Amino acid sequence: MPEGVEFDTEGFEAVEPVLRELNLDNDQAGKLMGAYAEKIVPMIESRAAKQMDDAAKELSADLAKNLHADPEVGGAKLKEAQAYSAKAIAAALPDATLRAEFSQFLNESGLGNHPLLTRVLNTAGRAMSEASTPAGGAGGGEKTAAEVFYGRKG
Repeated sequence: MPEGVEFDTEGFEAVEPVLRELNLDNDQAGKLMGAYAEKIVPMIESRAAKQMDDAAKELSADLAKNLHADPEVGGAKLKEAQAYSAKAIAAALPDATLRAEFSQFLNESGLGNHPLLTRVLNTAGRAMSEASTPAGGAGGGEKTAAEVFYGRKG
């Protein structure tokens, strides 16, 4: 086996019958397995990584296209929906560093363009904007986020 390559017992057991059928001795089988591990496996891994990257890019592009076409938050409504979404995120994550991390996650994953996530955040941001605080003790103080969404009990 090449230096730095671990012996793959499970992989070897999968091909051992073929190696025996070819009447390869241990050195020959080792060379074949080493060449496979050194040359073929990295090619397979590289191709798989590229396919995953391409699929992620395609998903992100599809989400962006679907977001722009969404009748509730897309098209001409998108900038406003994004502003309300940002308001909801700011309320949930008041720490600027955490907000930046979350924004980075949304951008890198493509989930920031997910129409349903945008709808949820837009709705939350709008509800926060529409919630009002009663004046001077007339109504029991500010509403919690749960009260904004579900109403007050009793």
